[in-house]
Amino acid sequence: MILYSSVDDIPQPIQTNYSVELNNDSQKCSHLNSRRQNYYYEAFEINVHTSGYYFISTTSNFSTSGYLYKHYFDPYNPEQNLLYKTNRGSSVEHFKTIYLELDIMYTLVITSSIDVENAQGLVLVTIYGTDKIFMNKIGKNY
Repeated sequence: MILYSSVDDIPQPIQTNYSVELNNDSQKCSHLNSRRQNYYYEAFEINVHTSGYYFISTTSNFSTSGYLYKHYFDPYNPEQNLLYKTNRGSSVEHFKTIYLELDIMYTLVITSSIDVENAQGLVLVTIYGTDKIFMNKIGKNY
């Protein structure tokens, strides 16, 4: 158990923000329960410099879904490597608090919810955690 002598000694979470634009240039994928590839998405490689607990949320003007994968995402097999998903159909989506490990590459996929095909617009990704997260957009190389 870690004890702190005062509230000022408790480490504050680090916030990382990233803007995602879903548009005609984005790739398309299907959802886990759908075979139709009618959902724009963007994928990001995530690396942490400190193992620990991280909280991920998205905010947009349309319903979003988020998928977190250990290692890579295969748009033709979206269940492979899947760690966690959200798909509650809200403009503000929250992942649960997730333990991410140093030296493991994760892939975060942001898309519209299953009930919103071909949605386009800006999505803000906010991540809170014990250290900064480094996100790199993954290009169209699948």
